[in-house]
Amino acid sequence: MKRKSDIPVTPHFLIVTGLSGAGKSTAIKALEDIGYYCVDNLPLSLMKTFARLCLNSSQPLEKVALGIDIREGDSLMELPHIMEELRHQGIEAEILFLYATEEVLIKRFKETRRPHPLQNSSLDTSIAREKKIMEPIRNISRYLLDTSQATPHTLKAQIKDLFGGEKEGMLVYIHSFGFKHGPPSNLDLMLDVRFLPNPHFVDGLREKTGLDPQVERYVMNHPETQAFLSHLSAFLSYLLPKYQQEGKPFLSVGVGCTGGVHRSVAIARWLEGFVKEQGFRAKVFHRELEA
Repeated sequence: MKRKSDIPVTPHFLIVTGLSGAGKSTAIKALEDIGYYCVDNLPLSLMKTFARLCLNSSQPLEKVALGIDIREGDSLMELPHIMEELRHQGIEAEILFLYATEEVLIKRFKETRRPHPLQNSSLDTSIAREKKIMEPIRNISRYLLDTSQATPHTLKAQIKDLFGGEKEGMLVYIHSFGFKHGPPSNLDLMLDVRFLPNPHFVDGLREKTGLDPQVERYVMNHPETQAFLSHLSAFLSYLLPKYQQEGKPFLSVGVGCTGGVHRSVAIARWLEGFVKEQGFRAKVFHRELEA
């Protein structure tokens, strides 16, 4: 019987990259907190050498995160080829690509008063140029994270969800929201539940939220809701396994009503339970209740 120390280790290399200002440094710190050996700004020319050292070390590293960004210049175009070579060496290599809207990136650079790495003209022009340069890398990335609405705290939590501990089963993020405040920008699926009876017009329920048992009963017990959930159950029972078979690591589902306080919250809570019953991981966020 082989001892645990005799079993070959298959290193996992996670390349952390994306648009400047999208949160790479925060993501690197979060990965370090959950046990990744992190190296930021390692030159791409040294990546294969570093990988060999990891494989041949007396204590091989199992989880490695390498941060790279636009400052690599023309050598960035070599990354797809380098990734293939790492995989041929027996290393599981994947890319986490962080991005945000232009408006958010501009705001972040102005708040920190740091220049954009490509800023030899206007900030918006530099961001547009970086997007174009980084597009081929984005296209081969397994993990795409929109950090437009993320704080450092929520980004760290999302990194922990994706890469810390048990990772069996696709992770489904469920967001309740109000259409009058605009939908979240990073959804894969969006459910509009404004057709359901609205507790806002019921005395005694208006001031409560979908977290309240009375509101939940009001929303869930209507025939329209039961019919909707029956169709939704069949739809998701078919769709979720297909997304997982595709290799999608996480899925973002939005549930919207008018204000994001009553119906969307109740349906999102039901959806969380349903997703878990199907064997997937689920995490729910109520945007308007957390604002």
